[in-house]
Amino acid sequence: MAAPKLWYDRCWVTITPKGGSNLELAAKTKDITINYGDKDIELIDVNSGQIAKFNRREMVEITFDDVIPLYGDVWNAGYEAADVSGTEGTISASLERKQFRIVILWTDADPSTISSATDAIPAGTNARRLIIEDAYFTSWEENWRDLVLMGGATFKAVAVDETGTAKVKVEYCTDASATGLSALSSY
Repeated sequence: MAAPKLWYDRCWVTITPKGGSNLELAAKTKDITINYGDKDIELIDVNSGQIAKFNRREMVEITFDDVIPLYGDVWNAGYEAADVSGTEGTISASLERKQFRIVILWTDADPSTISSATDAIPAGTNARRLIIEDAYFTSWEENWRDLVLMGGATFKAVAVDETGTAKVKVEYCTDASATGLSALSSY
């Protein structure tokens, strides 16, 4: 069975600092790697055999590779928790850390009707939307390969916070569903 068309060609990526505006990343990155966090176990020997001991769940990690830096260098600003506005400025190193919501949408809906991964998706379409809330921007690396300035960004988050609230969610609908996906509220 072939993969549905929505799994390749394009996806929409929206990154939002908590209390800030959406940054649309879809056309500015080539590779995205998502690690949902290992839920590993280890074996403990007992008299008559072995039992499994659950280890803690690892952090969820999402990496964007071959990112083209944007005007005002939003990536350095995000990493340093600075605000970038206007046409010039200085971004200084900072110990501050902001939280971000990362939303990635795959869909076969008409691309001309979608401007953000947070948009509503109509019924009768296939869609899968990954939402990671309260992620921290933990790494930004720049390189100048093939005479092109690019970078790599890594975000990490807990899957479930200390109150038991899920911080990682996957929403989906199929072309046979009666409802699509609702638009996400501001973050």
